[in-house]
Amino acid sequence: ENLLVIKGLNDPNEQMRQMPAKAAIGINEDEDVVEPLSKTLGNSLESEAIRAMAAEALGGMGSEESVSALIDALKDDNVAVRYAAAAALSGNVESRVVEALILATKDEDKYVRASAAYALGTTRAGYALIPLIKCAEDENEVVRFSAVNSIAGYDFEDVYKRLMIKNKDEAFESKNRILAKIEILGKFKDDRAIKHLKDYLQDSDPDIVFKATNALMGHEDPSMLEELIAASKRLDKELMNLAKENIAPEVFSDVTKYNIDFGESAPVTAAPKASQDSPKEVVKEEPHIEVQIP
Repeated sequence: ENLLVIKGLNDPNEQMRQMPAKAAIGINEDEDVVEPLSKTLGNSLESEAIRAMAAEALGGMGSEESVSALIDALKDDNVAVRYAAAAALSGNVESRVVEALILATKDEDKYVRASAAYALGTTRAGYALIPLIKCAEDENEVVRFSAVNSIAGYDFEDVYKRLMIKNKDEAFESKNRILAKIEILGKFKDDRAIKHLKDYLQDSDPDIVFKATNALMGHEDPSMLEELIAASKRLDKELMNLAKENIAPEVFSDVTKYNIDFGESAPVTAAPKASQDSPKEVVKEEPHIEVQIP
């Protein structure tokens, strides 16, 4: 089987090369197979699909040569190759792998950053937590989701210690940092996490309150119900004020007549009462025609 893989990877036909590349996935460490797979992975003229399969195959081998090839692939010009290489390094706890993945979390492509964040989470390396927390502040939702879920796999004590570190260069925490903290704290059932989330319910920023409300709802604790309701009402009131500022008066008047509860009763536009002087609707009767049959 290994001999077929080696020969097949050098076939001039692309479809014929795909089969051995796929067949190589799951093969145990074999020096004879690692070398041609590494060459395939590093070949910029090869199709990205075959190179991605080569990365997956090398990731399952774990030899020094295969890991080196994957680390090199993290710097490849092809996005799909970098993504596949990061994913293939999942579960490898070598320091050189962790350091390479940390660098990959700064990749220009969001999917590569997300793949690297996922792979970092599988290492459970303590020094990967700070970069993962930084990833949780990423501008892209895919990256944030991957980072937060990776952090959720760590012990809360380790996460909490690093999450509470304040940036000396910032007088106040940035909004992105706060939103990331809320997402992360929401993954843990610890009392300290819940306390911080409750504190964020009192924030003046509606985005922060909304995020904290969602995070606390995941805890399903009946004792939080009153606080969550109060926070929701404040959010509704904020929405109403925003509507007043941004919606044309005549449109806003149409909205309020439905008496939607935005934390306090919205004004209702009552229908005008008919006065005595108001003209009554006259019902015109059809004339009765009697037809006589001779």
